[in-house]
This record gives sequence, structure tokens and C-alpha cells, in this order.
Amino acid sequence: MGEFTAEWLALREPADGAARSERLLQVVAARFAPETNLTVLDIGAGTGSNARYLAERLHAQQQWLLVDHDPSLLIEASQRLRAWGEARGLGVSRDEDAWRVEGEGLAVTFATKLVDLADLSPESELFLDRRLVTASALLDLVSAAWLESLASGCRQAGAAGLFALTYDGRIHCLPEEPGDDEVRQLVNEHQRGDKGLGPALGPAACTVAAECFGALGYAVEREASDWHLEPDAGELQRELIEGWSRAAVQIAPDRSAAEVVEAPTSVVMSSCDQLPFNVSQMPYSTAKAAKNANLGGMLARFSALPLVARIPVCSGSGSYGSMARSPRTTGGTVANVSRSGPRSRSGSSSAAPSAADPRYAAITTA
Repeated sequence: MGEFTAEWLALREPADGAARSERLLQVVAARFAPETNLTVLDIGAGTGSNARYLAERLHAQQQWLLVDHDPSLLIEASQRLRAWGEARGLGVSRDEDAWRVEGEGLAVTFATKLVDLADLSPESELFLDRRLVTASALLDLVSAAWLESLASGCRQAGAAGLFALTYDGRIHCLPEEPGDDEVRQLVNEHQRGDKGLGPALGPAACTVAAECFGALGYAVEREASDWHLEPDAGELQRELIEGWSRAAVQIAPDRSAAEVVEAPTSVVMSSCDQLPFNVSQMPYSTAKAAKNANLGGMLARFSALPLVARIPVCSGSGSYGSMARSPRTTGGTVANVSRSGPRSRSGSSSAAPSAADPRYAAITTA
């Protein structure tokens, strides 16, 4: 997987939260309301933003396992989860190898684990006894084979899935410029490169995720989770545009280096959220940015459009940007409520914004 800094993940966290589908979240919360203890697996957890967002919106008693391949991000996740609880006036204590946060009807434990995500298999102990498997801005960074393993692992565990902010390849900038389409095509081609988990699905992630979970008996619901970045989100816009410029130049090295120019423009990136109850999740997000990118004499401005999948465009969980964890232009959330089957990432990173941002999210239930 592309490397993402804690700074980039913190920068995009507010946009990610604003883009996520509230309806799919309510579906998930209602689905697990009767549970006495909800066990959750968060894959590619980064600094824990997904856990912080969901914990106070789900069932009162929860046990989280956050896994990532980057030890520095997991250390940061542990620190931020502790600070998150303290900032809310909740009791925070260390329970063996996990933080326990409780108070006001909430009782949650957060454990972290360093995992080589490239080796994920359906038989992995990570899925054992998990009722919910979730990820944010991740699916567009993985291969079809990896996604099939994820769906199979969820199926064998009888777990539902909630996958947010998946990039779907659509970017929309205002005002529009002649070079927008070409730059978007270059960015999407970069998205399909290997991010460490096989040839990335990029803009196709939302659709492929729905197919993978659907083939295993999951019902999948999707909703848009677009990033809308206004001019006041200048720093995030700048990181996204610069990331897109670098990605475009990598694909077309004959072009001159992209030059970021300030301008009163807005960028909309689309992604989706997916909720597969025996389904897959994807995010859909929209981002608005006040930036212009001049690539080899071409004024290129990106825009993201909504999409149903975990492929975000200019969304909080994308992979583009110097600090990006692969921002997405389009994404969404997919929620699956029907249970139709048996139960069973550095500032110098060259990764382009990933479409797995807040565009699409999904939840699956076995």
C-alpha cells in the first residue's frame, strides 16, 4: 500500500466525516442494536479515524481490532484514541494491550495489531468472531484477488461489512477547463497501479466490491459520500491538487511538472459508501477545491463526482497528495441489510490520491 503520513490523515479526517452516509450508518447501528458486544475489525486503520467516527455511533459495547502495515500509524492511532476519549470526559484506561474507553453508556476497547495486509486470506484469524468488518478509503487501492479474499473472509466469519469512501474515478472542478478530462484520465490510470496489494482496482473498486460480496449472498446498499471542498479548505485542496499533478506527470513523464496556481475554483470528488450485510461497502464523496493545476502548459483542474463504491475522488480517504493516504475523487457507501446467506498510509510519498476516500462506503452482513 502507498505510504501515508499521520499529518495527511489528520488533514482529511474532517472532510471524510462530513462526506459519509448517515443513512447507511443508521442501518448498521440498527442491525447490531440487539448485540451485547459488537466485535469490529478495522482493516488499513491508519490513525484510527474510522474507529473514532463509528464508535460513538454504534452499539454501546464494542471490541475493536485496528490493523495496519505501518507501525508509526498504529502508535499514532493508540494515542489519538486515548485523547479522543479524554476529550469527551470519558474514562480511559489501559487494559492489557488495549485502551478501554467508557462512560455515558459507552464501553469500547481499542486494540491495534501490525499486519502485512498483502497476506490477507479468508482463513486469517483476524476475521475470527468478528461481527463487523470495516475500512475507509481502502478498496480502490487493492486488487480484485485481494478484494475476493476480503469478501470470503467476511463470509466465513458471518460478518457484515461497512466500507466507506471508495473512489470511483470521477472528478469535477469549477470552473471547468479544457484539460480537465485529460488530467482525470491520467490520475485514474495512476490509480490502477500496484499500491502493494496487487494491481489496484482504482475507479472500478465500487463495482467489483459489490460483485464480490453479491456473489457470496450479500445484499449491498450504496450511497454517495462525496467530498465538497470549499475555498476555506485551502490546505487540503492544495495537497490534493499537488498529488494529482505528481500522479499525472508520473503517467505522462514527457509533460512538464505540474504547477499549482491559486484560483477561485471548486473541486468535487465522488466516492461511495457501501453496506453489505453479506455485502461489500464503498464510499462516495465529493470534493471542492480552489486550485488550478497547470500540467505541461495545460490548465488542468480536477473534479470528483459521486460514485457507489469505496472509490472516492478528492475525498478524505484518498491516496493523492504529498501527505495523502490516497485521496479519492469519487466514492460512496454501500449498505447491505438483507442477510441472505449462511452466517458463518510519508510526505514524500509518490502515491497519487486514491479513490478510496470518503466517496463510497459499504457494509456487509453474512
